[in-house]
Amino acid sequence: MVVMGITGTLLTHFRVTSLDMLLHTRFGVLLLVKIFLYLVMVLSATYVVLFIGPKLKAKRREPVALPAGKELTLDELSSFDGKEGRPAYFACEGKLYDATGSRLWKQGVHMGRHHAGEDLSEALKLAPHGAEKVLLMPEVGALADVTQRKAPLHERVFFFMAYMNLTIVFLIVLILSLWRWA
Repeated sequence: MVVMGITGTLLTHFRVTSLDMLLHTRFGVLLLVKIFLYLVMVLSATYVVLFIGPKLKAKRREPVALPAGKELTLDELSSFDGKEGRPAYFACEGKLYDATGSRLWKQGVHMGRHHAGEDLSEALKLAPHGAEKVLLMPEVGALADVTQRKAPLHERVFFFMAYMNLTIVFLIVLILSLWRWA
């Protein structure tokens, strides 16, 4: 974005000789549209960096406490990843297990393939051992059956802005092609 801003400023300085040229020529109008799209990209990126990014990082860092019913959703379970001193929980067949103390789950990773904070029910079917190894771990709760999860507002805004910026990039490329070939 910085390179785009610098090159756009230089282009405007050397190519636009008057305000009349900027407002009444095809090049000038396309340049104004490009400047507007660039400013929208910069503002949305600033908003993501200052407001949405910290919320997304905080969600990953802070494990939630187990609720009274000892049920966690998959989203809540992901914060129990065994990294940076957090507990290492995983789900299997609807139950939550604590692998924090196991030497086979260093830093929340088992055998370099399976990660804490996830539902490993399908992975167990392919494991060289059966459910008896999982049952040796302490059971700490149950996996909440949440079939329809609505993403938090900050996640939805993040994805909207990401797709919006991608669309803006394509529009700017279209503007560049109109300058070049029209």
